[in-house]
Amino acid sequence: MKSSRSTAWCIFAVCVLLVAGVMGWATSIMQSLEQRERLARHETQRQETLRLALWRMDSTATPLIAQESARPYFEYRAFYPAERAYTRMWEEVLPGEVLVPSPLLRGAPGLIRLHFEIDEAGRITSPQAPTGNMRDRAEGQYIEPESVMRAEQLLLELAMMIEEQGLEHEAEWPPKRDEGRIAAERAPAAPSEAMRGPGVHEAAPMKAGGDYMARQLAFEQALNVEQKAPTRQEELVQRRQLAIRGIATGADRTRAALDAAGEHAAWADTEFPAPNVSTGPFEPVWRVDPASGRRELLFLRTVSIDDRRITQGFWVDWPRLRDTLIGRIVDLLPAATLEPVSRGGLIHTSISPAESGELLASIPAKLIPSLVPEALAPAATTLRVTLAVTWGAVLVAVVAIGLVLRASMAISERRGRFVSAVTHELRTPMTTFCLYSQMLADGMIRDEQRRGEYLATLKQESQRLARIVENVLAFARLGRKQAVRARKGVALSEVLDRIRPTLASRAEQAGMTLVFEPMPGALEANVPDEREGIGRIVFNLVDNACKYASESNDKSIHLGVRIDRGRVVICVMDHGPGVPRDEERRIFAPFRRAKRDDASATPGLGLGLALARGMARELGGDLRLIRKSGFGAVFELALPVLPG
Repeated sequence: MKSSRSTAWCIFAVCVLLVAGVMGWATSIMQSLEQRERLARHETQRQETLRLALWRMDSTATPLIAQESARPYFEYRAFYPAERAYTRMWEEVLPGEVLVPSPLLRGAPGLIRLHFEIDEAGRITSPQAPTGNMRDRAEGQYIEPESVMRAEQLLLELAMMIEEQGLEHEAEWPPKRDEGRIAAERAPAAPSEAMRGPGVHEAAPMKAGGDYMARQLAFEQALNVEQKAPTRQEELVQRRQLAIRGIATGADRTRAALDAAGEHAAWADTEFPAPNVSTGPFEPVWRVDPASGRRELLFLRTVSIDDRRITQGFWVDWPRLRDTLIGRIVDLLPAATLEPVSRGGLIHTSISPAESGELLASIPAKLIPSLVPEALAPAATTLRVTLAVTWGAVLVAVVAIGLVLRASMAISERRGRFVSAVTHELRTPMTTFCLYSQMLADGMIRDEQRRGEYLATLKQESQRLARIVENVLAFARLGRKQAVRARKGVALSEVLDRIRPTLASRAEQAGMTLVFEPMPGALEANVPDEREGIGRIVFNLVDNACKYASESNDKSIHLGVRIDRGRVVICVMDHGPGVPRDEERRIFAPFRRAKRDDASATPGLGLGLALARGMARELGGDLRLIRKSGFGAVFELALPVLPG
């Protein structure tokens, strides 16, 4: 029995482990997929935020660079000469005699600290720092002396930077585009909404490399548009040249032509051909200020005038530009920073998408985004709810199967114990019945005294059989009827007076003495009117005392009655060996006996205590085993006190 039970539980445990292993593996895989999906969404969101931030910053820096790229080369001089001019009387002024103030004379605009020009001899000049007579004229009419002094100080710092570090460009900027340029040019340009400011969703290209190429293309297109757009002065020059040619040939001497020709004419015609000017693009370079050790951003371009080559550029106020650009993305990346990118950094003749994902297309700088915290996964995602429900269902199924298996094994074990106990208990009386009845029927017992003894034995065994059958039937009826909670009461004295002779007789048969010890007033209490049930419980207790305490020195069985906490307590005590502590719960199980009695000759089904406790609980009471000094087994039957 134990072997089969262990085998069943081992098989059940193996099945549970297999199910748990499969469920654990599936749970791990699904959670891993969910984690990867969440990380992918987070990375996509980060890339989208980064692209939008780069578009905003490039859209802010591009107009500044485009405006400077469209600036004519001669505006880098404090005063530049008009090639041809006329007086009001249409008298020609010799070329170079009329000087026009440069728009840059009044100071560098916005985010630019200084404009400068370097000639072939290495002399550095600035339209914001005129010298000689030009300075006198400028300070008297156009600018303040303090502005000239600040420009001269900046020019001195610039000269020191150039003297120490030279003018060689570190690399081409923006970096050359690789084969991805084709795909980038086909990709849609960033919508203008992305450049308007916070709160506008912008669909930038999906890949980092394609996004950079698209921003670079937009930057170059903006520079080309600015360079191709004629300035107001160029339009006036064209109009004046046409008017002057007309006057010279005599083709048009109308008032309109004369007015057009006299509108501040300043350029020469074919008699004084314009110089051959070639202007290159601005290229950014980083230099270190020797005084402060701070990185400074310069934009340089080469201008060819006939056979002369000069370098023009402007010095960007990098801290202000950086703060301006960062301010454009503070709603997207609050803690982001911009770092200069120079030789040894990320500037190469060709860049990869991974390198261009954080580069600006307009200036050599890299966006260092703040760490966007990963959004915490919600406590109850669809997957987690599904897994929880699945695990709950599996757990319930395992528990249910375990309970069913346990119940079926308990029923099987109880059935085996029942058959074994009943067979063992019925064998002796049935054998006695068969033998004695056959001897009496065959006339083998002729002595009347012996004949009477045989008949008394048959009577005793028949009573024993009746008790066995009655106990089995009573146990089978347990639980089929509702427990008695409230009914008509009967005096306890009536119940005990009815069974006391039977109890005394049973004690006398075992060679023991029944000692009745009621407390004052206890017998007058009313108990449930179940005389037969109460009598059977008390008889089973006394019968057990007779079986297991008959070999003790003190052969008295004490039957005590008292009132305790609103209940009647009937106590049966003997002086036998008692019940071992490790078997206190086992003896109340059906068809269970103490281990020392399993193989003994003491008769019994092992059903008495289980039946007694079940009947006591149906009456609203209870039966329990207690330990009391000076006694062996002590059983207390507690019954509710009812009105009479």
